[in-house]
Amino acid sequence: MATDIFLNDTLLTYMAMAKATNHKLVLATQSGIIIGNPNYNEDEEQHPELVTFFELFDKNRKSVKGDFLQSITLVDVTFVVGGKKTVLPSLTVFVDKIIGISIAESFD
Repeated sequence: MATDIFLNDTLLTYMAMAKATNHKLVLATQSGIIIGNPNYNEDEEQHPELVTFFELFDKNRKSVKGDFLQSITLVDVTFVVGGKKTVLPSLTVFVDKIIGISIAESFD
């Protein structure tokens, strides 16, 4: 439980830092590095697929909303695996798969 609280607080802090400094959020996972902007539901025109996703998710949700983040949706994502970059319009990352968090001004 303490790990969940610490991870949640750390992730929320880095998300706030990324937004305040106009940096990208960088998530390390076992699969690779994920770089993107946290989705704050402010990008509806640029990411209409997310509007549909969240409407359907809320409608079909069976799980109970808890006190902690279970996932984070990023937009304008670069996913780096073994040096190969894949660009995605959005990606939902499950929090329990994150092993490291940082922010970066840019990623090339």
